[in-house]
Order: sequence, then structure tokens, then C-alpha cells
Amino acid sequence: MRKTIYQSLLVMLFTPLTLEAKVNDIVNQVCNKNIVILAELPSHGELRTFQTKADLVQRLVLECGFNKIHFEAPIYEFIELQLLTTNNQASPKHLDDALGGFWTPTELEAWRKWLFAQAQTNQLKLVGLDDQISASSHLTRKQLPELFQKHLPQASLKKCQTVLKRDLFWLYDANNPYNKEAHKKVLQCVKSAKNFATSTNNGVTKDSTDSVKLKNLENLYLRSINSKKNNNRDQRMYKNFKWHHEAEDKHIIWTSTVHATKQAITSSYTPLGTYLNQEYQNQLAVIGFTAYTGMSSRAGNKPQVIETAPDDSLEALIVNTKDDMMYLNNTTLKEKKLMKSRLHGSFTQENWHQLYDGVILFRNERAPTFNKK
Repeated sequence: MRKTIYQSLLVMLFTPLTLEAKVNDIVNQVCNKNIVILAELPSHGELRTFQTKADLVQRLVLECGFNKIHFEAPIYEFIELQLLTTNNQASPKHLDDALGGFWTPTELEAWRKWLFAQAQTNQLKLVGLDDQISASSHLTRKQLPELFQKHLPQASLKKCQTVLKRDLFWLYDANNPYNKEAHKKVLQCVKSAKNFATSTNNGVTKDSTDSVKLKNLENLYLRSINSKKNNNRDQRMYKNFKWHHEAEDKHIIWTSTVHATKQAITSSYTPLGTYLNQEYQNQLAVIGFTAYTGMSSRAGNKPQVIETAPDDSLEALIVNTKDDMMYLNNTTLKEKKLMKSRLHGSFTQENWHQLYDGVILFRNERAPTFNKK
């Protein structure tokens, strides 16, 4: 018996800190913030990251009073989800559709049920930030053409509904090919509807959700025509955040690292996190996620190998430890500044402490699994 107890004590003394203990440290660090960004790799396909983010979300909601979660997902679908929730018509499938393919692996099913239950009891508000439309945005594809009914004159209504439906459902054919001209026609219809919806003299009841949807749709089509406008996606997400923001809220943002950094790393691109940092400063915390090696699967696609990180990288700091997960706080990041990291997809050297309040590093990532539909 003594030998068993002694061995157990040795295990307790020399086993690395558990994942739970490290998550505790992060929760304690950010609990008093008003905005916390949880930023995964831009590949959007790492299971251990998803599971840890989900755990952090639940802890921050239950222990720290966070009450609004913003996803890098279509704003339109989440607006429709909120309407269904208000009318007691929402289902877990509606939430899955709003989240899209990235964040609906089988391993997060129980967590999504918890999210849905929290939203049904108004304990938690779930919102979208993105102007993009995903493959699972079924409510969006049905509802957006209906906006034209309220915000376009009869003379152009039918034509505009036709061109928008053709694009949303991708019904292009030999008689109606997809080209720049077709794209411009859709954009012109969206602009006209948006201008009417945002006019103070439009003669109809002003509906802010209509205006926001049309502003996002216009931004999406403008960016599709001109790739140089890519920066406008993050600016639009910031504006969507402000539209959702209420003074008493505590916010969690679920996104990728390229949208999260507290400072811009190029002059041509300003991330969402930078806009937020400029306004909210010490109220904001950004936690990044990365991995030394492992597997990744983006929205159920074939799993891909995560290249083993080089020896001179942040990720390689885990090699000479017994840890399966490390948490690099801001002090450590400052000490390791200008080391290489794949935090933004490819390996780059940055002053990481200026971009993140902390980084979670996994030794070996795993690919999530998805139910085949």
C-alpha cells in the first residue's frame, strides 16, 4: 500500500499540468475582460483546438458571465435563427446550418446542444459576423430575395429577384452564364435595395435587420468583383460586431488567427481584432491556437498532415517538455518574440506578444470527424 501511495505522489509531482489546469489559468486571465477572441489556425480543421475553445466558451459563460458569442459565420443565417428562437421555432439543425461546415463535427455535438439550450432560455445570444454565405445557409437563400419585395420598385422587382436567386442557388447555365456582367447585375440590384432600405424617406417601416443584411450583401459582391477590397471583410465584421454590441454584454468571438490579431501585420490588411483593440484596448483579450504537428480536416474534407514545425519555432518549444499542451502567456511570448510560428498559416516571424495575449500550443493535433449527409 505504501509503495502505491508513494508512486501516486510521484505521478502527481512530476506529471505535467493537466489540460484542465491550463484552461483554468486562461479563464482566470480573461474572466474580467469584456471581449475575448478565441482564434484557431486559418485551416479551420483542428479537433483539439475546437474542443478546447468549446470548453473555454462554456467556462466563460458559466463562470464569468459572458452572454454573447460571435461566430465567423454568416450574419444573415444567425439573424434568421434568432427570429426562429424568439418564436420558439428553432431547432438544433438550424444552429448547425448557421454555424456551417467548419464547426459541426461529431465531437462537438454535445457542446452544440448545450449552446442551443442556452440560446433557448435567453442565457446566451448567438450571432454571426461574416458577410459570406455558406453552403448550409438555407434560410438565407430563401429569405434574401424576399427583401427585394419591400425595398425595390415593381418595375425592377421580378428581374432583380431572378438574378439574385440565380446567383444564390447557382442556377447559371448556357443561356444565363456566370460572368462579370451577371455579377454586376446582382450588385446593382442589391445596391438599389440597400439604398432604399437605408433611406430616411423610404415610405416604409424602417427595419434595421433589412439594412444590415443588404449592407453585408453589397459588401460581399463588391469584394467579389475587386479582390483588393478583401480588407473590407474584416471592417464589415467590425461593423457587425458594433451592430450587435450592447453596453452590458460580455462577448466571445470565435474566429481564426488571421482575423484576430491586436495589431495589423501588413499595411494592406487590418484584422477585426485590430479594429476592436483600437477601441476597447484593455477590455480585449486575444488567445491564439497552434500545433507542433498532427492532422487537420477542413469541413469534413480528406484529413491533411500538419507539417512538423521547425526547431526554431514557437511550436517546437513543446518538444523538450512532457506536455501534450502548453500555454504561452504574454510574458513568454515577449521573451520568444520574432520566433517563427504557423499561427497565421505559413511560418512567419512576428512580435507575437503584441498580437496575442496568449497562445495555446498542442503537441499533436487531431482531425475532427463529420457525419456524412
